[in-house]
Amino acid sequence: MGEVADGLDAPAFRFAVRTAGVMLFVSGSFAALWAVAVVGGVPGPDVHWRVVVFTVGVSAVGFGAVLLLLGRRTPKWLLFAFPQVTAGLICLPPLVSHESTPAGSILLVWPVLFAGYLLPERVAWVTLAVSLGLLVAVALRKHTSDAVATSVEVGLSLVATVYITVHLRRNNRALVATLRREARTDPLTGLANRRAFDDLLEREFGLYERHGGPMALLAIDIDHFKRLNDCSGHPAGDAALVALAAVLAAHVRHGDSVARTGGEEFAMLLTDCPAGVAQRRAHALLAVVAAESAAWPDPITISIGVAAIPDHAGAPAELVTAADTALYAAKAAGRNTVAAA
Repeated sequence: MGEVADGLDAPAFRFAVRTAGVMLFVSGSFAALWAVAVVGGVPGPDVHWRVVVFTVGVSAVGFGAVLLLLGRRTPKWLLFAFPQVTAGLICLPPLVSHESTPAGSILLVWPVLFAGYLLPERVAWVTLAVSLGLLVAVALRKHTSDAVATSVEVGLSLVATVYITVHLRRNNRALVATLRREARTDPLTGLANRRAFDDLLEREFGLYERHGGPMALLAIDIDHFKRLNDCSGHPAGDAALVALAAVLAAHVRHGDSVARTGGEEFAMLLTDCPAGVAQRRAHALLAVVAAESAAWPDPITISIGVAAIPDHAGAPAELVTAADTALYAAKAAGRNTVAAA
């Protein structure tokens, strides 16, 4: 199970199912044992009330057991229905009788909290609406001032719980998305970093294995970059890296990718591109960089190594090695040139 709809990935989905199952199983067991203890002689409400509580407890245990047994195979709709069903089970005893469980309707906080933090926002708001509706029904059923006051207090608590939980979850998601993006982005150039590029290469190779079609890799390196840093300073070197990144990004096709894979090293992945076409594109890049950098404070040239699948490699690691070897050959040939694997 890879991705689940509504923004829940597989680990989050499994955790939500497991949490729901445990909550139902444990709380249902306590409710059933409490009802049995009352029947066994502990002072408490009438027998009809005890039977209702026992039935609710057994139902919760059964629902929880189903979720725990299904695990990752749990249908999405069943997980999303869990908080509403739980709210109904909590409010069932006072709806069929004037009596209430020891904890009462405040237990509605748990399904609302679960939906707000672990499920999509729409499920959280639906759960809140269902819970508020049940509270109104309980207040009308008891028809006392105390019941109305309790329902209002609990209802306000549920609204605050959903609002705060959903707001915190949005902030957490935004923070996680930012951290993930920063972990896969080179901070200087804004291009993908080596980690992101390796993942992309693996993904594109998987597509190649399923659908065929050649793919090529250009290993790009700035010529005499150390000399540039030594003579003009590191700020000048950084400026050259940023400017080159912009040129490469501007001359990449839709569907292709470019990344900064090292200090002055870049890589361009060309999908559906045979070796011959990749070489011609490498020569064109060489000319573009030389022409555009002529107006920079510190003009540069680049060397490019070209390798392709299936011509030069049969796996991602082999493709990278072949392109790097070709890059070394281009530098050995005098730099500012293209060499193929």
